[in-house]
This record gives sequence, structure tokens and C-alpha cells, in this order.
Amino acid sequence: MPHTTLNLIRAQSPAPEGWWSRLLRRLGKDAADAEPLSLLTILDVAGQAMAMWTLDWAVPGYDREKRLLAIAIARDVQPAVADPRAGIALEVADRHARGEASDEELAAAAAAARQAYVDDRDLDQRAAAAYAAAAIAAGPCPTILATADAADAASFAAGGYCCAVHIRRIFGAPRQNAHNTEPDLGEDALRAATVPIGAPMRPHRAPG
Repeated sequence: MPHTTLNLIRAQSPAPEGWWSRLLRRLGKDAADAEPLSLLTILDVAGQAMAMWTLDWAVPGYDREKRLLAIAIARDVQPAVADPRAGIALEVADRHARGEASDEELAAAAAAARQAYVDDRDLDQRAAAAYAAAAIAAGPCPTILATADAADAASFAAGGYCCAVHIRRIFGAPRQNAHNTEPDLGEDALRAATVPIGAPMRPHRAPG
């Protein structure tokens, strides 16, 4: 199970007000500290957007699992895409994450997915976003929030409860606080903007 600390979260986005204050309050704390904080706790008390941001910015390692999460999110919206090359890119990315495909195979599949976007002459907004999700998930540096943002643009369901289910499945996290009904912490502010296919990917910092 991935862990982070409030010190690391604060260092990545030193915001004294807004979402940071709400996060501290929900954790029953009044300041950052070095106590290990699990991804499961972040997900339960702050919501999936904060959990995804934490994975992108404040959890070192777990590259394989992060890739698999991005793939799972992107797969949710592939029915919006007519060209099979996007789905194939996700299959290759999945095999790459499991050590069954080479870097060269992954790069070729991701390039093919980007070309599929260019070749699709019946492209609408939902399909464009689904192509973007696939390209990000299969790209050299997939980020969770950017993939989820693209998936949201293709299908609102992909960025809702389904994403939390993927997080729990991939990181082995059963729901711990079934009675928490508070909204996600600053979800709109934490989400990444949709990034054009082929753009270099970097995680977005939380608002400061």
C-alpha cells in the first residue's frame, strides 16, 4: 500500500488555506507532520481527486501500479473510439507494465494511437478525449489526473466512482470508511486540464 506524509504533500503544494486546511481538519490535525499516511486514508477522507494528485506528486515509486491505473481509466472510455489502435496501445502498455513488452513496442503503439487520432475523420469531442486518455496512459510518463481528466471529457462515469474502484483494486485497498459522504476535497481545482495528444506530460500541482 502506497504511503506519503503531510510534510511531503505540503512541500509539493504549500497552501495554508482552502483544500489544505480542509484536509488537515478531516484528518484531525492542525499541522503537517512526518507520520505515514496511506493512499487508502487519502482516498477515504479526501476523495479520489486528492488520491490521484497524491499518486502523481507525493508518492515516489509504484510506477507499474500507476501505469496500470492510468490504463484502467483510459479503457473505460475506449468504446467512444472507432480506431482499434488506441485500444491496442493500452494492451501493449499493460504488457509493458508487466514486463512483457519492450520500450520500443510501447513507443510504437503509443505513436500509432496518436496517428489514429489524426486519421479519424469522424472525430467528435468524446472520441478526441478518449484518444487522449489512451495516448497519455501509453505515453512515456503517464499521470493519473491527466488521464482521468481526459476520460471525464469522454464520459463523466469514467471519472466518478469507477476511478475509486480502480484505485482500490490496483493498490489492494478495501474501503475503510463506508460512512464518509463528504465531497471530494477541491476536486475541480485538483484535476488536470485536458492535454493535447502528444504534449509532454507533467503532473499539475494543487493550487497554492
